[in-house]
Order: sequence, then structure tokens, then C-alpha cells
Amino acid sequence: MEIETEVLLQEEYAEIYFLPKTRVVYLKVIGRWSTEEYKHSFKTLLKFTVEKKAVGVALDQTQSKGASMEGRAWLVVKWLPELKNKVKDPDFKIAGISDAKIGIKKFISDYLQGTVQKMTSFPVEVFKNLDDAVEWIVK
Repeated sequence: MEIETEVLLQEEYAEIYFLPKTRVVYLKVIGRWSTEEYKHSFKTLLKFTVEKKAVGVALDQTQSKGASMEGRAWLVVKWLPELKNKVKDPDFKIAGISDAKIGIKKFISDYLQGTVQKMTSFPVEVFKNLDDAVEWIVK
């Protein structure tokens, strides 16, 4: 599927796109990111999620080389409550994109999926590619 995109952020560690036809905001993680890069990416993701009145977000970890425990703790303690507070759409969805099948990357992906769902009450699913993730978000 050819997906039209609007570039919102383009850094060496992350890219954020808006998919206007579906109103999905897409975060693509690239390599290993510092705690500050992690926070900047997720703050920017939230800003555009609210501004664009997104119906969901897709978080692509297929090119991720990891983040610090401090970054992940911040995500859980600070960012997720802010997401829940600012996004009022009861049909909002969060899609992860991951190719992890075993090991620590899979464990972290599963942990974050469960934590996001518990803390926000938004539906969360993990997919192998962006097309499947967007299709689930908009259905």
C-alpha cells in the first residue's frame, strides 16, 4: 500500500510522520537513542497527535537498537499519563511495529504493550509492518 506522508520530525535517531488520509501519526525509531532523544521524540509525538487530532499512533521499533531504562521509566511515569490526559478520543488506538520474536527486545516490547494498555485504557496491538498497523487503527 502506498501511504501518503507529511514529515513532522526528521532526526538521525527518529522520524515522525503524519498520514493525512488516515489521521495516524507514525514514529519510526532509528538506532540507539539517548534519554534526551527519547523524551524529545515522545514529546513531539504527543504534540502532533493532539494538533493533528490523530485517531491513533504507530510506533515502529524495527530499526531500534534500544533506549535507556531511564527513558522507558519516564515514558511510563510521565508521558503515558500525559497522553491519557490530552487524548480524549475513546476510539484512539496505539499500534506497535516490531519484528522481535524472542529475547530481550521481545520482552521489552511485550512489557511496554501491557503497560501502555493498563495505564491509558487505549487498545494496543503489535504488528509486523506499517500497513497492517494503520489498517487496524482505522478499522
